[in-house]
This record gives sequence, C-alpha cells and structure tokens, in this order.
Amino acid sequence: MALTQEKIILAALALIDTTGKFSMRKLAASLAVDPMAVYYYFPNKEAVMVAMMQTVYQQLSVPQVDDWRDQVRLFAQAYLELASYHANLIFQVASDVDLAAHASLDANEVLFAALSRAGLTSENVINAVGVIVDYLHGYLLGQPNQTDHHTILQLIDDAHPVQKRVYTEVGNQPVFGLEIIIKGIETLM
Repeated sequence: MALTQEKIILAALALIDTTGKFSMRKLAASLAVDPMAVYYYFPNKEAVMVAMMQTVYQQLSVPQVDDWRDQVRLFAQAYLELASYHANLIFQVASDVDLAAHASLDANEVLFAALSRAGLTSENVINAVGVIVDYLHGYLLGQPNQTDHHTILQLIDDAHPVQKRVYTEVGNQPVFGLEIIIKGIETLM
C-alpha cells in the first residue's frame, strides 16, 4: 500500500490521540516505513501538526444562525465535541501559539463572523475570540481531572450548604462560563 499524506496524517492523529505525543520516528514506525519516507511528504514535525489540525478543524461543523450569541454557543458546542475526540492534539496546539495560528484560521472564521455581526470593533472581535477560545481550552484542560459531578455532591455535607446548593442548581457545565463571556461581550456593543 502506497504512502500518502492522508495516511501519514491519520497515523499521526492515531498516535497523538492514544499517547498524547508523537515523533517522526514513531510515526514512521507505525506506518512501517523508513522515517525519511515521511519527510518526503512533510518537511518537519510542525508541518505534520498543522496538517493534523487542519484535518481535525475541517470536521468542525457549525450551523449558521442569525443571532451572534447563538452562533457563539453553537461554535462552542461543536468545538468542545470535536476536541473531545482529539483532546491531546488540542492541548498541544493550545500551548503553541504559532501552530494554533496556522491551524485555526478556518475553524475560527465562523466565530469571527458572529462577533463581527454583533457590531464589535475589529480589536474587540480579536480579543473576544481569544477569550472564548482560551475559555474552551481551559474547560477542556480541566475535564480529565475533574471529579464526577455526582461524586462531588456526595462529598459535600451539611457543613457546606452554599456549595451544596450551587452544585445542585448549576453543576459543572461549560454553558455557564460561556454565558458570562457573552454577557461581557454585550457590554462592548
């Protein structure tokens, strides 16, 4: 079977999804090829990372709606769902600003459009996108280590009535933080 860019990208995604990282040597080994064969298609590891992110972000499907707030909510929902399948890749990209900039242009277009429709200045659009994306990444980072909501409720006793009430009423949902951000953006309009 011939080696292709697509096969390399899919193998790299499988490696990073299962191990949290990859090297060009491990990638080549998983493909049963010489490491130099991978370099024929990609000049370096960063190029493979960009290609993986572009492949993943092409899967981001956000329905178009008129209200910018709903568009932001739909973006967040779709992004979190997509990121849940490729969390290790998202974490790597989130920690590398240059890589994120290259890979996220297409994915963020819908978010830029929604915030522009809201009437924000260009500077505020850029800042709002940064806040939203950073919030989503922060939410994702907390997911693997978070205690189950049900378990937290079992741990909270009567000596902590406020926490018990809050966890009972709200729980741990990304929606709450996103709504705070949306309210903050509304003050800029």
